[in-house]
Amino acid sequence: MKIAAERLGNIARHAPEAIVPYSYAGTMGLVQGESIAACLWNVLGASRLDRTICAAAGATGLKYTYGASLGVRHERRVFPGKRNHLDLGANPIASSLHFWTLAQEAKRRGTKLIAIDSYKSLSAEKCHQHIVLRPGTDAALALMIHVLIRENLVDRAYIDAHTLGFDELAERAAQYPPSRVAQVCGISDGEVIDLACAFGSTKKAAIRLNYGMQRTRGGGNAVRAAACLPSLTGAWCERAGGLLLSSSGWAPVGLLITVRSSVPIYCLTGPRRYAHHQYERDHMNATGDALLHPGDEIFARRSKR
Repeated sequence: MKIAAERLGNIARHAPEAIVPYSYAGTMGLVQGESIAACLWNVLGASRLDRTICAAAGATGLKYTYGASLGVRHERRVFPGKRNHLDLGANPIASSLHFWTLAQEAKRRGTKLIAIDSYKSLSAEKCHQHIVLRPGTDAALALMIHVLIRENLVDRAYIDAHTLGFDELAERAAQYPPSRVAQVCGISDGEVIDLACAFGSTKKAAIRLNYGMQRTRGGGNAVRAAACLPSLTGAWCERAGGLLLSSSGWAPVGLLITVRSSVPIYCLTGPRRYAHHQYERDHMNATGDALLHPGDEIFARRSKR
């Protein structure tokens, strides 16, 4: 610990931007997760690291579609009931037990569970149907929008009142009839049509995404395409209808990092404040390349703030 402190102190005195802290969520707690360490790095004047390794693409996709990371809530009083539920790349029996309990209760009440996953997970085994598509083709499957529009399974009143860009989306989706979607995804035309009709036949439908689908090329757009589905059918009008990837936008918390206090101060949607001359954010996903090829200046320093 003493050696680490001495070395960090020496670097901070001469070139603080050479310190690049690398960490992520940990306990997911606001205090334990990042903020205590952030106070230290701020005092030292270390470079800022953009935490992009987990969910940046999906969060951006939701932001461009909904305005923030918004989604349906997992609440016992609203979720269970007779409806259709799609698990798109999710394995809640292993990663979301609180939700899986509600899903099983809903299943006993008549909800149809459909797993859409290239992997036969434990969750998929316990769903009514498992659609096995090629990895990375989630966006193409979401363009079953073509079927929703063709079969008049969209809620035009809801679309006109609460959405923008329907005509442009319909034009794009028209390029992906069931045959093309099926070819891209490695499934049959009938599976595409049946899935679209099952989803569009009732507003009491929910989609549970997971982060695996956005950790690929075009992952952000895959989330955007899927996020359009409940807005087309008006599923958001139903309690527990809609989609969930992240609901963190319902209670955004901005961290105010102070230098003289050992305890970070929080405020809702507050701006970030940095006392030192810190540099532009470094990209978390490029850290390995930067360490292996420092001469390439992947972490090129830009003008100071």
